[in-house]
Amino acid sequence: MKTSKKFFIYLLIVLVLSTSCVNRRIYSLNQSRKDVESVKLKDINNDLDENEAENTFFPDDVKKFKTYKDYFDWYDSLESPPVLTLPKPETPKPLTNEEMIEDYEYFFKIIKENYPFIELIETEHGYNFIDNHDLYLSWVKECKNDDDFYNVLQKIIEQLQNKHAMIADRYYVENSLEHYSHYWKTRSMFLEFLYMNTQTVRNRYDLEGMQVSGIDKKNGRNKLFDRDRSNENLEIKEITDNIVSIKINEMLATYDWKKDKDILNDFCDNLNNYKALVIDIRGNGGGNVDYWQKFLLPKIIGKKYKTDNYMFFKDGDRTKIVLEDGDYNYQKLEDINLSDLHLENEEALKNFSYFAKETIEISPKDSVDFKGNIYLLIDDKVYSAAESMASFCKNTNLATLVGERTSGDGITLGVINDYLPNSGYVFSFTNSLGYTSDGSLNEKDKTTPDIEATDYRQMIDIIKEKEGEN
Repeated sequence: MKTSKKFFIYLLIVLVLSTSCVNRRIYSLNQSRKDVESVKLKDINNDLDENEAENTFFPDDVKKFKTYKDYFDWYDSLESPPVLTLPKPETPKPLTNEEMIEDYEYFFKIIKENYPFIELIETEHGYNFIDNHDLYLSWVKECKNDDDFYNVLQKIIEQLQNKHAMIADRYYVENSLEHYSHYWKTRSMFLEFLYMNTQTVRNRYDLEGMQVSGIDKKNGRNKLFDRDRSNENLEIKEITDNIVSIKINEMLATYDWKKDKDILNDFCDNLNNYKALVIDIRGNGGGNVDYWQKFLLPKIIGKKYKTDNYMFFKDGDRTKIVLEDGDYNYQKLEDINLSDLHLENEEALKNFSYFAKETIEISPKDSVDFKGNIYLLIDDKVYSAAESMASFCKNTNLATLVGERTSGDGITLGVINDYLPNSGYVFSFTNSLGYTSDGSLNEKDKTTPDIEATDYRQMIDIIKEKEGEN
């Protein structure tokens, strides 16, 4: 190995070790922000001037908005984020069975009006979730206490057959609060931030709540939070003198890029010393698509890559909040000619109302214009925002995909978070049915590798052989 390369690898090892404390968002930021951003009611009422006192909001009042347009009208009248009144969480009162039934009916209505995979469940798993309303209700009626109800909710939401559909635990809610606190200028995300700051939710999960962060971003919906990431988000490894690997454990949000930037910049400065680059996203459960679209790939590629995705949406208010929140150029489904798109499982679209064509275009930016071959390692843990990267690389031929079929659901505008009004349990689900440019249904077909391999050693041996290293 050349001396310059040895020094390069040594430098990267030092950098990775120095950033090993990069943990999940909530852990990396909590200690420095909790005294500033977790504000109790007694703190809010101290030392507020008259204008600040008028710009306060009790998150539970969010349910007083009768329609999403009422919420938009209120939100659009704000000149700055309101200070949230966040009384100390209390032990929730035991639920009555009537309250459990009310919560179930609320949940079922939201799912019926917004969830995109109802028809796919029927074709792939042989049952109709909506037709099972009374069955699920009978489960709820048998619940004797809060634990029974939580277990039944878990059982019901498993029937939705999707990893984005879940009843949240405390960790997810706490993590989501921290993440969404950075996006108050996005109406739909701020609504969900208010939902998770309600007294009912904070009582259920024993959380202090959180104020809007001082770091203020304008866009970027959250995807799935990966629960299994390691402490190091980027790992660099020289496989041979001619092949180098970068492993990415999570697609981090923009405000978490700083430490990864230090590693990536040094990595890219020396990248053209190698003939081949391996990007390893095995085990990556997602995060934020901006990580690979605006941060990672633009530094590496030497030309523009582009593909189209097609997304379909139900007519529920929770979905329309997302659609009307950004520049998605969606259309009514009745106004497009579906036959022009050559979609598989077109019958799954019979209960959809809206369509959006998403063009993803990645161009070089401050790029090192890497000249060698690029390989993308994938497995069945690749999901959500990581899946969207795998799908993009597959459909643009940006990289050769090596490994196992992914888990899908990467063509979406993100997850929707809501909460049950009596119990305070937070639930989430994906918002769109996504197709790739070749008409395949991403949630059903996932992304298949160009070269199948079942373990890391086999993947690397295949790449070495293709690069003439064996």
